Amino acid sequence: MIIYHGSTLCVEKPEIIAGENFLDFGVGFYTTTSYQQAERLARTKMRRENKDIGYVSIYEFDYEKAKKETKIYKFSKADMDWLRFVTNNRRGVFSEKPVDMNIGPVADDNVYESIRFFETGILDAKQTVKRLKTEKLQDQWVFHTDKILDYLKFVEYKEVRRGGCRMGQEQFILMMSNISATLIAKIAEKQNILDTEALEKLYSSNLYSLLEQEDTKVWQYSTDMLYSLYEQELQSGELTFPDV
Repeated sequence: MIIYHGSTLCVEKPEIIAGENFLDFGVGFYTTTSYQQAERLARTKMRRENKDIGYVSIYEFDYEKAKKETKIYKFSKADMDWLRFVTNNRRGVFSEKPVDMNIGPVADDNVYESIRFFETGILDAKQTVKRLKTEKLQDQWVFHTDKILDYLKFVEYKEVRRGGCRMGQEQFILMMSNISATLIAKIAEKQNILDTEALEKLYSSNLYSLLEQEDTKVWQYSTDMLYSLYEQELQSGELTFPDV
């Protein structure tokens, strides 16, 4: 079967980059069976990194053989189990029963909005799953181990140029208000400072300048991931987003 990976790099030799990245399916190499989904991700990363060219890397994956020789878990839909799995990973709470690969729905802007509201208590689990049922989602195939990467073979790549769509302005303003409040509270808690000081620190950061640009999709990250990026900027003066 053919699968795709979108990035600002052409990835001929995929790697599993260890670290607590607070990503939806945990640490791993992220792919999809949808070329359009991979292209959208490449465009998002281009905007974050201010690059004019991105790439969709194309691979052959021997899924039938991998199913027999590795551990693969598939979420058939965005249900309660999927929601718990995603939100746990976004908090850095990883599965006690690791597998070589997870397969399941991938979130789009509307789904990330629902997840965000669930993470901050605006929606409960049942309300969130109800909203998820109305969405038509693409898939993601996440390689977690070097073992299963052996079943993946690079074929070619396609270049991607700038472009893309945006969320509605009113919807984004509502989302940013929610994100800013939770992130400011996180900074204040972790650094033992007042909310007013945390607000000033966040608003003067490069992270916030990217966060308030809807088309960078930085807002889709969890609060824990955003705080991790904030700490990274404090320590090194730079921001490096995970190339999943």
